[in-house]
Amino acid sequence: MALAEVGFRIFEVKNAAEAAEVLEDVDGLDLAFVDFRLAASQATEFIRHVRSQGENRRLRLVMLMSELNVAQVLEGVRGGVDHYLLQPVSREKLFGRLKDLGLDGSEGACGS
Repeated sequence: MALAEVGFRIFEVKNAAEAAEVLEDVDGLDLAFVDFRLAASQATEFIRHVRSQGENRRLRLVMLMSELNVAQVLEGVRGGVDHYLLQPVSREKLFGRLKDLGLDGSEGACGS
């Protein structure tokens, strides 16, 4: 995976509950990709949960979507996402988005 190659730690989870566990157990996460393909309502709930936690307010959240759904993007933005990406994501687009977020791989932590 491209992110691991530049020093990000990767944590893959299957649902919002597992993601919440990672957030509790791992210090120093800078970024989380939230996949809206599986369960948009669960993803939105997770985003709101993250933003309600003081220690996770700096965590950058990026929505992953298989197709552009303006209603979901607006819901995500209202909930607190920082950006969204349409899948499949090219390496150039991924690293461009990281640069937009102020992350270039040197900070070293990533959640997905």
